[in-house]
Amino acid sequence: MNTNAEKYKDRKRSLLKNYIIIGIVFLLTIALNTYFIRNLYYSIHLSEVTKEAKGVAEYAKSRFTAYNAIDLLVDLWEDTEMNMPDDTQAGYFSSKRDSLMLTSVTPEELMNMDYGERTAYLHSNYMKLASGFDLIYKTFDVESLYCVKYTAEGPRLLFIGDEGSDTVYHLPENILPANTEKYEDLRNDPKIMSGEGRMTTVINKGGTEMLRFTLPISSNENHLFVIIWERDWSSVANEINRGALQISLLTGILLLAIFIGVVLIYRKHGLELIRAGIEKERSKAELDVCRRIQLSQLPDPGAEFSGRSDVDVSVLVSPAREVGGDFCDCFMIGKDKIGLVIADVSDKGLPAAMFMMTAKSLIRSDLVHGISPEQAMENVNRQLCEHNGAIMFVTVWLAVIDLVTGECTAVNAGHENPAIKRNGESWEFLKYPHDTPVSLFRDAIFIKRSEKLSDGDMIFVYTDGVTEARNVGDELFGEERLIKELNGTAFADTKAVIDGIMERINSFSEGTEQYDDIGMVCFRYRSRAAKNITEE
Repeated sequence: MNTNAEKYKDRKRSLLKNYIIIGIVFLLTIALNTYFIRNLYYSIHLSEVTKEAKGVAEYAKSRFTAYNAIDLLVDLWEDTEMNMPDDTQAGYFSSKRDSLMLTSVTPEELMNMDYGERTAYLHSNYMKLASGFDLIYKTFDVESLYCVKYTAEGPRLLFIGDEGSDTVYHLPENILPANTEKYEDLRNDPKIMSGEGRMTTVINKGGTEMLRFTLPISSNENHLFVIIWERDWSSVANEINRGALQISLLTGILLLAIFIGVVLIYRKHGLELIRAGIEKERSKAELDVCRRIQLSQLPDPGAEFSGRSDVDVSVLVSPAREVGGDFCDCFMIGKDKIGLVIADVSDKGLPAAMFMMTAKSLIRSDLVHGISPEQAMENVNRQLCEHNGAIMFVTVWLAVIDLVTGECTAVNAGHENPAIKRNGESWEFLKYPHDTPVSLFRDAIFIKRSEKLSDGDMIFVYTDGVTEARNVGDELFGEERLIKELNGTAFADTKAVIDGIMERINSFSEGTEQYDDIGMVCFRYRSRAAKNITEE
């Protein structure tokens, strides 16, 4: 008895020791996973912010350089009081402005104006440009926005975007951002002079770490005009940490399931098998976790419609990155109807994938509960508009098909035109006016369109990644080629249609990288009456 008791205690100690080791490995994996996901979020965010910064610079440049006399305008602004005219001048200036808000005025024409015309012109166009910079500040998520003129004598602030500022009627005080670059440094910076701009992190006057973009908008041999855009980098870091934590929690659930499974296997098969299983599952989880999260959201028609001989539907999604913004869905609504959805989010990568998952869940929930396609689209649109901080939108085609009558009720929110093949006829596009993409306007209205399907009719819907696939000559796959390929082969079933088109796209774009996410849905109507199909 004592010997057995000792063996039992030894076994318990051995099990406890190895459970502790496995637990430590589990926690370390979570920590490493959080670290790598955080770095992934950081890279994606920085790429998006850089892209946005360049867009701001292009917008500012287009407004700023539209004036033929911009250099002279700036000089005159610095020499002219930009306060609003008094009441005795206001009427005169107002009458002049209507004919002087022109960007085509030359320096000679400007200097030949009389005092009233020139002052009215200066006021009008200063107000116009300053309002443009205010619009940039209010539209984009920035803490501060400056337009600065650099000369050998030093920098001069022209416009400023800030809470509580009023740049419309007077030149701002020359309060430059902290650690303002020197003129010589900007002139010697190839990124500035090439127009690319540069990114740095600086500590502002309040002691906050800021991400700063310095972007040129106009220059000559004597001066340089730039915009300086600053964003609170500390808050961005907090957002990145929160996002990494959310993904890590999902990974933690997955790894926790693995941990429990490993413990059970250990009891049955021994320590070596346990260690092998841990290494295998951990490596697989680390390599595939991000892609797994999205792919798990894709429908499996074989499983979804198992046992139903009256349903023939296939789907495919091929992201351009590790994760993407295209999604497809197919599901039963009651016993006699099927829901089909395909959509394309206006972006790629993790932000689009998260937005996609939300939209997919909302659409499926409404349709499964019997809400009509047009009402479901309006409900989803309102909900997405309320939580669309990233200002994304999504094009959607969704349909509800009655498997008994063949009635197909569809809504197209800015998506590609579906193709239809009537039994015994050729493929052709169903073209009709599209509705507004989802999450652009909260009160958007969506119109249903109906088609009557007969036995053997097929519907093929896709995202723009199909027609916008490019070959090495930068030629688009296009709608004409798509219809030609659909009609070029007698496909046996819906899976053959999708596989065949994907094969043609891969052949067409061989030697190039996939530019956009690709999504496809194909459905064939099988009439119960024509095929003597009974509900299973």
